[in-house]
Amino acid sequence: MQLAKLYRKLSSEECRRLLSDVKLGTDLGIIKELNDMKVNKLQLYTKPGNLQKYFGKILAGEERDIKRAEIIKKIIKEEIV
Repeated sequence: MQLAKLYRKLSSEECRRLLSDVKLGTDLGIIKELNDMKVNKLQLYTKPGNLQKYFGKILAGEERDIKRAEIIKKIIKEEIV
């Protein structure tokens, strides 16, 4: 997915909007690289509390946005099972 290469930082709000579009794209068969399970994982792992739990520390706003972009890339590359 080329979009994942563009982002280095992603806010919660922007992430929610984009994931909604991605979900629609997968449901319509436009985005074939992702399935419902992966989209659900993206939605779960990108929430602020879950990000902090995954990384094992409290993250400030900008750091959280950077880590959100990182975790999206990992999930898309299937580095997180």
